[in-house]
Amino acid sequence: MINSSLDILYLTLSICSLFVAVFLCWLLFYLIKTLKKTHDVINFISKITTSVNDFVSDMKQKAKSSATYFKLFNVITDKLIQYIDKGFFKKKSSKKQNTKTKTRKQK
Repeated sequence: MINSSLDILYLTLSICSLFVAVFLCWLLFYLIKTLKKTHDVINFISKITTSVNDFVSDMKQKAKSSATYFKLFNVITDKLIQYIDKGFFKKKSSKKQNTKTKTRKQK
């Protein structure tokens, strides 16, 4: 089987090349495994950022819609206050004056 030193060299080179091939396969396996985990983490972060973005968009929309309701409420209360100031108190004060004049006339 082994007749010369050249046969020993070929045997050694074949064993070394076998070890290199096994090492490269092992390295490739762990590289693929690491890339898959990295891909999963990136997908997870992407889902989180998407959900945060959706939440912020919803909150902006709700804030805008509630701001319009607050504006409407503000306008309504302003009109109500103006109505109360102009009409309600004047009517009562005029009624008081009418009752005072009636009581004076009755005396």
